[in-house]
Amino acid sequence: MNNFSTLFSDVDGTLLYSLEKWSLKDIEKIVHANAPLPGVIDKLTDWRNRGNLIVLTTARPHILKSFTENELKRLKIPFDYLMMGMGTGDRKIMNNYGINSTIPTAYAINVAANKGLEDITI
Repeated sequence: MNNFSTLFSDVDGTLLYSLEKWSLKDIEKIVHANAPLPGVIDKLTDWRNRGNLIVLTTARPHILKSFTENELKRLKIPFDYLMMGMGTGDRKIMNNYGINSTIPTAYAINVAANKGLEDITI
């Protein structure tokens, strides 16, 4: 049995700077100005090196999947999976407690937009 965590993270506003509102015509100027937010590469690299699976989620439309994957690779942001088209609403994760257990197996960490991951510990 694997004893690693699966970490889900939003992309824009969590890992990369995000404008409050944007459209597809703005994407190139946004991306070319983008750099990872503080702590993003160090934290994700550390968590992945400790055996955790990194799943990135984004409201960006599916048409931008290849573009987004290339952007993340260019910026050296480590990830295992990328889920596109997630919508801009809130995100909820459901998981079971496990057989004969009352220990929660799903947790949420909310971070301030565009501040990065420097102060996040898992």
